[in-house]
Amino acid sequence: MKFFSFTLLALFFAGILLLGGCSSDNDDVTQNPPGDEDSDTVEIVGETDEESVEDDVFQPPEVTCETPWELDSEPWTPTATYQDVAYRQKQSRLVEDGLPLVTIDGVDGQQPAVFAVVALESSRSVLAATGSGLFTITEMGETEKVTTWPEVSYDRFMRLDDTTYAAISGRTLYVGGVDAAPTSTELDQDIRATVVSSNGNLWVIKESSEILLLDVSTGQTLETYGPSAAFQVNDLCEWNGKLELGTTLGVWEVDRSDGSQQVKVAAESLPKPDVRGVECLDNESLWLATENGLIGVEGETLTILRGSQGLPYRDLQGISRNSEGLLLLKTEKGLITYKPETQAWDYFHTRYWVPNWFIYDVAWLPDGTLFIATQGGLGIVYTTAMTLADKAAVIDLGYYTRHNRYGMFSQCRLGAPGDLSQPLVNDDDNDGQWTNQYLASQCFRYAVTGDETARQYASEAAEAMLKLLNVTGKQGFFSRSIVPPDECLQKLACTPDCGEWHAYQEENGEQWCWKGDTSTDEYVGHMFGLSLFYDLVADETQKQAVREAYSELHLGIIEHGFTIEDIDGEVTTHGQFSPEFMDIFGRFGDAGLNSAMVLGGLRATYHMTGDTRFLEAFYYLAVEQGYTDWVSRIQEINHIAHINHDAEEMSFLALSTLIRYETDPCLMAYWQKGLDWLWESQRIENNPEFNMLYAWMRKANENDLDHSIQTLKEMYLNGIKWEVINSHRADYEMDPEIDRHGDEQATTVFPYDQDQAMRWSENPFRLDHPGDGRLEEMMHPWLLPYWLGRYLGLISEPQK
Repeated sequence: MKFFSFTLLALFFAGILLLGGCSSDNDDVTQNPPGDEDSDTVEIVGETDEESVEDDVFQPPEVTCETPWELDSEPWTPTATYQDVAYRQKQSRLVEDGLPLVTIDGVDGQQPAVFAVVALESSRSVLAATGSGLFTITEMGETEKVTTWPEVSYDRFMRLDDTTYAAISGRTLYVGGVDAAPTSTELDQDIRATVVSSNGNLWVIKESSEILLLDVSTGQTLETYGPSAAFQVNDLCEWNGKLELGTTLGVWEVDRSDGSQQVKVAAESLPKPDVRGVECLDNESLWLATENGLIGVEGETLTILRGSQGLPYRDLQGISRNSEGLLLLKTEKGLITYKPETQAWDYFHTRYWVPNWFIYDVAWLPDGTLFIATQGGLGIVYTTAMTLADKAAVIDLGYYTRHNRYGMFSQCRLGAPGDLSQPLVNDDDNDGQWTNQYLASQCFRYAVTGDETARQYASEAAEAMLKLLNVTGKQGFFSRSIVPPDECLQKLACTPDCGEWHAYQEENGEQWCWKGDTSTDEYVGHMFGLSLFYDLVADETQKQAVREAYSELHLGIIEHGFTIEDIDGEVTTHGQFSPEFMDIFGRFGDAGLNSAMVLGGLRATYHMTGDTRFLEAFYYLAVEQGYTDWVSRIQEINHIAHINHDAEEMSFLALSTLIRYETDPCLMAYWQKGLDWLWESQRIENNPEFNMLYAWMRKANENDLDHSIQTLKEMYLNGIKWEVINSHRADYEMDPEIDRHGDEQATTVFPYDQDQAMRWSENPFRLDHPGDGRLEEMMHPWLLPYWLGRYLGLISEPQK
């Protein structure tokens, strides 16, 4: 997971260093964290008087500094807590099966398009107009054909009153109830748009832009206006004896008493003159859907809303308004909603919400449920009242049942796109990191609730992690992953193409396989998760197993010159904690992170064992080799070559382990300086995991709790990875720099329910993400911050 694309650069600078360049043994912090420009430099004084060490017992060197960190042994009580009350959790159902297929110009293949929908509140369903007749579709996604209406392709479908409906198919107007065959009337032109009038009749806008008011009971024309040679009419709304026409030249007003027309909103006053939709409000103000934004009209005042005001996509095709005043904006790239009173936007443009982002129509129920008619079927967006604790229960169960592979947790493949019923979990190179983060979530869960299920889940994960630490049989070396006997021969046969796999015999005679070339990525996970298991969950037998594993691991790492040495005697590809590595290569990307990792691991091992060999190694690296300086500049060093979001997450994990066990006020000042800098650079992500870890280690009341809660609410109830395209949007600024994988990115994150399900080790600023729904992401990115928030008291127990 680490990439040394800068190796040649590092080698160049290494030569300079070896010829007398900079040394890492520099007690001065060369750059201060944002907002901390005047922070004190910490001075470390090593103990050199051998006579002061009595009976060969290691005495830690004295560490002095101008401003020691004030260590507080009392539990931290945050000043602000989120009271966990029920909110509206958005969910969706996609309806594609059971609908007729139709050919659409410019689209490959046939599609189960739904062209129009009308809500049936009493049955919580909709009548849907398709390419071959009408269908009823319930909120649960069940479809049934309406056999009384012709099996034709309906372009539009509208409710005239409680029992009467109108539909347009080509030039034919159908009117009637659904229980009997409708009457039909042939019109002399194609129809551009239809609008139900205030008295239940029908406004018809012909292709020529002539406007008719039809008596739907008789088919007679009651009023006629136009056509105008100056513009094309796209839409209309009515009030107080007037019609407001959305046209290709702004908004024109028709006085129905005499048929006169005048300009209401001049074309030159709009960013673009083409008004595709118009909505009349009771106070005689208007909302306009245009090709370049949403426009509010009140008297002579225009309010223009585009990307900088939060509109996700400017090219609007139509507008409607529900009974709660929510504006529903149709586009060819998703449905946008806007609440004028709160200026709140929402955007439904991915398969998390709709089967296709080309929107034809939308209907709604009083509780806010949306039925979204698209080129590829129907999307049903609904909300469920739940607390964060309710959401945790859903995610905890789903993660354990779908992602559990012998106590290890990683992504899972799905048998069919979006189908969670048949998951398949494979080995993962980072089983150690991912599983330990899940293990940590269950440790916090058990500490908070005392739930034996949480203890069981944590114990199973811890047992699997201990197997990874012990399976290689070599001190100081551990495995990336293991597979059972039925997969072992396949893994051995494909070595080295699929990694370094080795066989071993269980006591029962079964041959399992383990994967080598282990990385520091797995190490940081083991230090974080298993140490929490030791402190919060483990019984004495389990504590002893963790103590022994940590002790053997670190004795080997020390013996091998602070490296992870493979069974062939070679250092693994990414297995370096040595001073030589930090001085030459680490300063170009990993020195801060790897220093924090190994120092935290040594501190944790000393905490568990009391063996001063680990404390001596800790001070050797921290003081004599200057690792304190690397840690204090952890984020500066992380960014020297490129931004690696995985390194940033691991930095939080490493610092958390290190700070939890630190007892020296001056060393703590170094660690907290590194933590401050790291968190300040990450706040823009609205990342609940980083915010909670920062609050815990810093005991900080300024921890962006509101952003954490918002993100926890926005994140999906599952981790299905669908394609997400955001590069067309208008509501972001492009970052001039591409990310380390060459992908374009924004300078801010999108709401997390408008992006792909992801891990916090991935780039949340990336614009576009591939995905076909055949993979489910891990859910510990939600579980870990939630249960840590509960453990810290930042999130309350659910309120009744």
